[in-house]
Amino acid sequence: MLEQIKQSRSTVLVIISSLALAFAAAASAHDTELVDVSKQASGIQKKIDQLRSQGRWARQGRLWAAAVCGDESTSQTFAPWGDTAEYVPAPQGDVEDAGGWDVNDHAGVVDGNSPFSNGSHSLLLSEGGEATTPVLCISTLHPTIRFFARNSGSASSRLEISILYEDVDGHTKALKIARLRNGEEWAPSIVVPIYMNMLAAASENGVTAVALRFRAKDVKSKSAGWQIDDVSVDPWKDT
Repeated sequence: MLEQIKQSRSTVLVIISSLALAFAAAASAHDTELVDVSKQASGIQKKIDQLRSQGRWARQGRLWAAAVCGDESTSQTFAPWGDTAEYVPAPQGDVEDAGGWDVNDHAGVVDGNSPFSNGSHSLLLSEGGEATTPVLCISTLHPTIRFFARNSGSASSRLEISILYEDVDGHTKALKIARLRNGEEWAPSIVVPIYMNMLAAASENGVTAVALRFRAKDVKSKSAGWQIDDVSVDPWKDT
């Protein structure tokens, strides 16, 4: 029975790792806001396969030591926009308590919340503003993120999203995954694939540590910028 469970888990991991590669390959073809990371994802998948063929697991590094693990209650946060997926908040994703975020001098918590959720604060990134979420644990069943945002700066401004992750040797790496556009009104972001959740397949406990980094580009105004709120992760359900 134990062997059957292990085989079943391995099958699921292979399927979802394949889906991660499919997300990456689809990025350039279907949405210019997503970065094509198919080459990077394919290279990482090869390293995962090589590691597992040798009966070894990925090493844990500094990100893992700082990770916040354990999902909160799920909710259909984006259901009004046709997205019925169940989401969980990223650690401090509502930005009401942002003490665990790493921000530079051009980013910080401000008054004013997304009108689609409770709370009274959001995160503002002015020109060059950069903010990184607390480190979180994800499994292969956590494929995407989504959040609310508004851009009060230039119409050509972009919100760059990178994912910080640990490679199979435990080294922290960064991968740019999206360059989003938005208008002045609060709205849901597009669904952004995480991609590096595929590394959970190389982890002995089935999870890997990541953080999300947001950076405002080409705002072109000192008094404007990007506001983000309610950063959420979509955990696929094993049904």
